[in-house]
Amino acid sequence: MKQTYLDFTSLGYTPRDLLQLNRERFLAAYQQTFSPLFQIAQNMGYEVWNV
Repeated sequence: MKQTYLDFTSLGYTPRDLLQLNRERFLAAYQQTFSPLFQIAQNMGYEVWNV
């Protein structure tokens, strides 16, 4: 849990911001943050994991 917390605070979210996010806003923030990284990894040849 601590590592996840640190990951999001390093993206510019304060603890108060995290507590105030509802599910939809959290998923939107997650998508906005990690979709570009996902695309970069695919462009570099990494395969998609279907979990």
